[in-house]
Amino acid sequence: MTSRTAWSAESRDSLAALAESAAAFAVSVAAAAEHGNPLGPDPSGSTDPSGSTDPLFEVADVCLDALTEVARFEARAAALKVLLTAGFVHAAGALAPPGRSAQERSAQAMAVIAEIACALTVSEGTAAALVSESQALTTALPRTLAALQAGTISWQHARIV
Repeated sequence: MTSRTAWSAESRDSLAALAESAAAFAVSVAAAAEHGNPLGPDPSGSTDPSGSTDPLFEVADVCLDALTEVARFEARAAALKVLLTAGFVHAAGALAPPGRSAQERSAQAMAVIAEIACALTVSEGTAAALVSESQALTTALPRTLAALQAGTISWQHARIV
């Protein structure tokens, strides 16, 4: 299997996981809306610690469940961003002409970072950090990337690792 094929399959898996998170979030929001309150009570009939049904407790429970889904969605989106960034860096490097001087390589690296910064509407410093973190996650830290793709760790946690 070529690295391009492996990257594409991994990106498709990340995109599928991201869609799964979005669907789970949509289900929790729809369930809340069915009960007349945009943040509505949990249809399972949650109870507060004293054992009685409390609408505010139910709203709080639904909000926490939805926040959990948002966190998973954000982690999976970050994993996809990592894979796409690493893929772009790899493709840009492969497109560059061979036998480049040190200045040409430096200019190419700066151009890649500028392209990513422009696409994500972030600073070049932020894009450079993303490139570095993407390279680390896709090469040296595959288990951390897998956890990020699964939504079990946050982007901040992955960056610290």
